[in-house]
Amino acid sequence: MNNTNDIVIVNYDDEQIGKTSKQEAHEKGLLHRAFSIYIVNEKNEILLQKRNINKYHSGGLWTNTCCSHPASDCNLLEFASERLQEEFGIKSDLEEIGQFVYRNQFDNNLTEYEYDHILFGQVKNISVFPNPEEIDDFSWCSIDAVENLLLKEPEVFTAWFLPSFFIFKKFMNYRP
Repeated sequence: MNNTNDIVIVNYDDEQIGKTSKQEAHEKGLLHRAFSIYIVNEKNEILLQKRNINKYHSGGLWTNTCCSHPASDCNLLEFASERLQEEFGIKSDLEEIGQFVYRNQFDNNLTEYEYDHILFGQVKNISVFPNPEEIDDFSWCSIDAVENLLLKEPEVFTAWFLPSFFIFKKFMNYRP
C-alpha cells in the first residue's frame, strides 16, 4: 500500500515537485499531498473516527472517516479507496469534492503542511470493521451534531478537520 518513503511533495497548484519520507515531510514542514475521506450513510450521518492514541500526531482526536498520504505512482481515488478498506473494511465509490491547504505545528515538533483533497462516498446498511492500529473509536453523527461539537469543543478534533468539514458541509448543502 502506501510506501512511507514515497509521499508526494507538491507546489500550491498540487503539481508534484519531489517525493520524500513521511517523517522528513513532517520534520521539515514540506507541503505534501494528502486526502480526507467523508463517508455518509443513508441518514446522511458522517462516519467519524477517533485516531489511535499512539499515532505520531493527533492521537486520541476525532476526525473524518479516513485520511492519508497517497504514494506518487498511484491514482488518488484508487489509493484512497484501498486505504478506506484498510482502516474500516468499507468499500465505497469516492468522488473529489474540494481541496484546501493547511499548516499546523504540533507539540512534538512535527508539522503538517498539506494540500488536502476532500473525498466523499456514501454507503447503505453496512457494518464497519475499524483497524485498531489506526482507530480507537468511531461514531455515526449528524452534520448538525458534529458542527455543534466542533464549535463548542474544537480541541477534540484534528487540525485538518475544521477546514475540511466546512467544505464537506457546503457540498452536502448543494448536492442534488
